[in-house]
Amino acid sequence: MKILVIDNEKSFAESFGQYLKSTANAEITLANTVKQALNLINQNCYDLIITEVSLPDAENENWLMKIDNINPGQKLIILTSHLFPCNLSLSEKLNIIGYFEKPFDANIILNLINQLTN
Repeated sequence: MKILVIDNEKSFAESFGQYLKSTANAEITLANTVKQALNLINQNCYDLIITEVSLPDAENENWLMKIDNINPGQKLIILTSHLFPCNLSLSEKLNIIGYFEKPFDANIILNLINQLTN
């Protein structure tokens, strides 16, 4: 399974990516900015994208629609430091399969990934 992890906290992205690589037996790619992520998504197909919704170079949450424009129906897991989910109308248009507030239990995300591969 190919997974793209997007988070501006580089150390978090690296440690979470390493966890997924070892526990989910997944091929992990990391991105720390919207620009970097969109370039990777344009060049590669991912089975799953796990992303922080609020990135410094994102004007708002609508950047997630760019992912869907590149790869319609792309499966997304949203990570956030915010208490409330992203814009509900946006959520209805995207294939968000999980929404987790930081800090979160990584095992729950691992279980979700395992369900996708079965």
